[in-house]
Amino acid sequence: MTAADRRTLTIVALVLGLGGAAYFLSAVGLTRTGLGSTALTVVGLTTLAYLVKTVDPAWLVSGGIVLSMFAGHWDALGVNTNPAPHRVVLFAALIGVLLRVGPSRDRPPLHLTRAHFVLLAAFAYAAVSAVISGTIGDRYSQSTLLDVFGGVPFALFIVAPVVFVTRRQRMILLGSLVGCGAYLCVTGVLEKLKLTALVFPSYIMNPSVGVHFGRVRGPFVDAGADGLALFMCTVAAAVAFVAWTRTWHRMVAAGVLVLAPLGLLATVTRGVWLAAIIGTVVTLATTHGLRRYLPAVAAAGFMAVLVAFALIPGLGRQAHDRQVDQTPVWERQNTTAAGLRMAADRPFIGFGWQRAYDRMEPYFRLDPNIPLVGGTAGLHDIYLQYLVELGVVGLGLWLLAALLTLGSALARRAPPEIWPWQVGLKAFTIAWLVVGLVSPAAFEFTTALLWTWAGIAYGRRDEPVAWRAEPASPIDRRGFGAPLPA
Repeated sequence: MTAADRRTLTIVALVLGLGGAAYFLSAVGLTRTGLGSTALTVVGLTTLAYLVKTVDPAWLVSGGIVLSMFAGHWDALGVNTNPAPHRVVLFAALIGVLLRVGPSRDRPPLHLTRAHFVLLAAFAYAAVSAVISGTIGDRYSQSTLLDVFGGVPFALFIVAPVVFVTRRQRMILLGSLVGCGAYLCVTGVLEKLKLTALVFPSYIMNPSVGVHFGRVRGPFVDAGADGLALFMCTVAAAVAFVAWTRTWHRMVAAGVLVLAPLGLLATVTRGVWLAAIIGTVVTLATTHGLRRYLPAVAAAGFMAVLVAFALIPGLGRQAHDRQVDQTPVWERQNTTAAGLRMAADRPFIGFGWQRAYDRMEPYFRLDPNIPLVGGTAGLHDIYLQYLVELGVVGLGLWLLAALLTLGSALARRAPPEIWPWQVGLKAFTIAWLVVGLVSPAAFEFTTALLWTWAGIAYGRRDEPVAWRAEPASPIDRRGFGAPLPA
């Protein structure tokens, strides 16, 4: 990287920093608040600047992903949601990365490929659609555009290879995810035992907040989001169990490996169950060196189901009730049929970002075989939703971006130290795609985690064979062997 390139990145970082500071000051209404609020704002900005200057961006990215578990519910915690804290931390991480890249600093330079430009094109298309459709000013529309469709996740994918360059930096992310898994497991147990006073945050036990009250739903207050997060944390715990060397660290990872699937089962969400089963089976069956573990994993899963039904109060009854309840099936059938009619009506550019819900009613038709339910449910298929809102052009751009990034990260020959991450990405991607078929999948935590993990596996394409000169790793493609050295 030349001196001119470094100056350009520094200028970009400063512009982003100033723009972010201006947005922050505007969002908290500095000009309309008293001296106390002004002082707190100045302290917050100073602290943020200190973090950008001194803290490894690996900590900031990992912390931002962890905080995204509470996205959409910061107000229930008494926290100002404009801007959302997890976005502030991730924004600080982005500035920190830009200030550090370059051969004379502690990070290699960013390397953009055509896949990154397709990501940017897909996001730009959706943003223009939001402006034209008039939804850009809606807070929920902004949130889904930034946190779910691609703004924040795409940025994480681009910077992840630079943020998590070393093994130590990758272990920061793994430790954060194992900690998340442990927290979600404990919270799930407390939810099932109805120990309301011990559940944090307390809004989890408030039936008026979120959906799926009575099932394990965690800080997401959505059983589907909680289940997918538990599955991803289980995969991360498996990678951590292999990579870590200290006994007590591995015991914590093993605990998450055992308990997280039970919590996933307690979400009583069929789509997540299906995603976890398909993700696990396909990953093991298609990965050389791991196929031999498939019978043991299947047996362990079967025993876990029996134990969960025997020990978790009310789980068997809930599972039976969900099995015989046909209303969710009818809702999906009706909304999918309506969505297909909408797509046929405006196939190319769609109805506009976040316009699927409020334009759906005229497209419902009475089916003589099922009740006409689901009119207020919205679409339960993220791909159909993008087709309705963005048309073939927008959905095509988004799918092409996913193929060039996730597909390429899975297809490349990864270095030995990245190979477990590539295997984990396979499980992540399969489960994430399956969940998208049966739900809106507006899950900030799992989306940010998927794209960050994918960025690590994707790597820096300007050095495709640099890893060959590195020392051999105890982990190779014959299977998960001895742990990585410290």
